[in-house]
Amino acid sequence: MTKQKRLILDIINNACAHYTAEQIFAEAKMIMPSIVRATVYNNLNALLKENRIRKICLSGQVDCYDKILPEHDHLVCAKCGRISDIVVAGVKEDIERQLKGNLISYSLNINYICDNCKNIKGTKNVIKLCEEFKLKLMHISTISVSGNNFAEGSYIENNIKEEIMYGEDRFYIGQNLENLYVKSKFLAEKEVLDAISNGVQAYILRMGNLTSRFSEGKFQQNHLENAFVNRVKTFLQLGCAPEYMIDGYAEFTPIDYCGEAIIKIANHYDSRFSIFHLLNHKHLLLTKFYEILQQLGIDFKIVSSEEFSKLINEMLKNNEKASILQGIIRDFNEEKELVYKSNIKIKSEFTKKFLELLDFEWPEIDKRYIERYLTYLIDIGYLNIKLKED
Repeated sequence: MTKQKRLILDIINNACAHYTAEQIFAEAKMIMPSIVRATVYNNLNALLKENRIRKICLSGQVDCYDKILPEHDHLVCAKCGRISDIVVAGVKEDIERQLKGNLISYSLNINYICDNCKNIKGTKNVIKLCEEFKLKLMHISTISVSGNNFAEGSYIENNIKEEIMYGEDRFYIGQNLENLYVKSKFLAEKEVLDAISNGVQAYILRMGNLTSRFSEGKFQQNHLENAFVNRVKTFLQLGCAPEYMIDGYAEFTPIDYCGEAIIKIANHYDSRFSIFHLLNHKHLLLTKFYEILQQLGIDFKIVSSEEFSKLINEMLKNNEKASILQGIIRDFNEEKELVYKSNIKIKSEFTKKFLELLDFEWPEIDKRYIERYLTYLIDIGYLNIKLKED
């Protein structure tokens, strides 16, 4: 098998979603800059003929490609067309039994409403319930509705290049809403804001970067779906970060503190206010984070931009090593530089002052918390590192 074909097969087998040919080409181009579009398409056809991958063809959608093993079927959202995997035990065996072993192949697509679309439909149902029984609504959203950057072609993109503050008084400012999950949260917020204008008593609570409990470090079980956790793992495996990140910071919003903040806000309803930003404004400077990692016995260092780029390029030449970069691979620009800056900055001064009046204060993120945070990820087998014992 050629290295190009192996790369394409690895991308499909390791993908967390179902990629189109163009998406596979874009991913392959990041790892192997010399690859051309025709090579990707030819190898996809070859892999299909060899039964190493399969094609998903749905009416009205661009064809996608999927791995063969483990055996699985597909859920297809009737609203947005999103495809996800599902294992339906016994179906293949039952079909083979009825056909007396003459089954060549089968494809099962189950139509349903995905969680993202439920965000909107579910929100409408809850609003209806609140209207009927005169209930207060605490709507949980995400700070990600601010968008990572301005949508291409928007008025703001074309006319304003400086940073824009996205505070509790902001909703749509021309931000990028291509992410299906973020878009569903944005549209759900619109439903709540419309309901508020029609007399429903409601708050919109936008969550920040939720992290493990401050008390003992426990966190969500589906940690593989948490982008921040995956980034942390990648950097720890690399053992370094580029110098251009040294002036940055990380936001850790412990879920137990966040839960307490939600209860306090919910118990103090004021119709003059609608939106709150629940995020820990006590950011951890990355310089301090690197220092804590070293104190915990983790071999981690800051390297020059050139040295980091060289390391990344070398890893991308090796498919096995390239898999380590899964947590940050989509954060690179064309120059192989990590891009975490945005022209939209989150503002939470109002929420901070509101919570202070309720005797609530966010915690300082220190060495003890980071130790609990990493220890939990080690205990569940997600991180393969060892911390220095005190």
